[in-house]
Amino acid sequence: DILSRAIDGNNDGYAQCDIGAYELEQAPVFVGISPARLLETRPATGSTDPTTGLSSNTLVTVDGQSQNLGPLPANGVLQLRVTGRAGIPGDAIAVSLNVTATGASSNGFLRVYPCGQPQPTASTLNYAAGSTVANGVVAGVGVDGKVCISTKSATNIVVDVNGYMPAASKYLTLSPFRMMETRAGQVTDDGIAQGTGPLTPGVARQLQVSGRGGVPAGTTAVMLNVTVAGAPANGYLTVYPCGSPTPPTANLNVSAGATVANAVFVAVPAGGSVCFMSNRAFDVIADVVGAVPTGTTLTPLSPARLLDSRPGQPVPPDDGVDTRRAAGSTTQLQVTGRGGVSGSAKSIILNVGAVAPSTNGFITVWPCDQTRPTTSSLNYAAGVTRSNLVIVKVTTSGPSTGKVCLYTSGQTDLVADVLGQIT
Repeated sequence: DILSRAIDGNNDGYAQCDIGAYELEQAPVFVGISPARLLETRPATGSTDPTTGLSSNTLVTVDGQSQNLGPLPANGVLQLRVTGRAGIPGDAIAVSLNVTATGASSNGFLRVYPCGQPQPTASTLNYAAGSTVANGVVAGVGVDGKVCISTKSATNIVVDVNGYMPAASKYLTLSPFRMMETRAGQVTDDGIAQGTGPLTPGVARQLQVSGRGGVPAGTTAVMLNVTVAGAPANGYLTVYPCGSPTPPTANLNVSAGATVANAVFVAVPAGGSVCFMSNRAFDVIADVVGAVPTGTTLTPLSPARLLDSRPGQPVPPDDGVDTRRAAGSTTQLQVTGRGGVSGSAKSIILNVGAVAPSTNGFITVWPCDQTRPTTSSLNYAAGVTRSNLVIVKVTTSGPSTGKVCLYTSGQTDLVADVLGQIT
């Protein structure tokens, strides 16, 4: 009912009560957290003193759960609870993880997927016997707040979390769906873009993503897991929106003979296709794992290089240190105000690379106003250039506001490309 009133309080010509108005804040599409370890299957490094309860074990998880379980056996499936841990709420719909396979008994692969759903044909990462390989993945949360991890051959597994998609997020978690498979005799989940042969160096290969695998028309961006299989030589692969100039960045760096996977966040243009460009004749596999609809706070950016520590590169480090990073060093990287990243960015999506490292080691990326976590964002081997996708909170207080920190355990050159932001 309209209630009459004696005074036209808002001067709109009507002496009636107006309907109340409320300022509605858009729900966040992603919430970044300080990286935390959720799974550590490697055996304990020490013992616990029965009197004091103190432990010398350094291979631990954030809460003591899911640690020192021993290798996951070949063809085994591990159910990992993620909600209710490290600040992840019980109704989170997806989590951003860094998954590592280490010390595998033979060549193989891992799959990460929501528990309660059929195991997909798509792999999350590929590993060689005895190697340590990591990959970023945004995984849907399944039954009982768990994600499932399966492995082809026996291996130890480490899982770190760096954020989650809350219940109100518009991010679409998708069951991994194979969209592209260039190898002869191999198939995709819908029979499209299969057996098309290796990429031609320097020639873009288009892949239709909209309208396939649950990706709706009008999607702003997709999260892919992209694999180069059996590389014939050292090289790199770039994924970008078709119709845009090829960016001077790389999503994957590959060594001869290797099979390497990496998560890729890429904008989807109006035509619904993304493009793949390589400098070698690579066989490529692409699986879609998520989609970002229009109208969210997760925004893809044109890939831009923010850090390249190699001398003489076009983009010198903003900290003025144009040289290889020493073992045990930390680089503070300014991200806001560069590469399209706004001053209001809460988290950013980076592709971080270690170039020609001197030794085996790892890189950790985290917000500079927090204590460096005991997690890794990328694992690398001596002489092998590797990269990995990282979603990281931006520092919001103190002298490092607008920066993220990168720690390297071994001597290496560092490269970082920004792919997107969450405001």
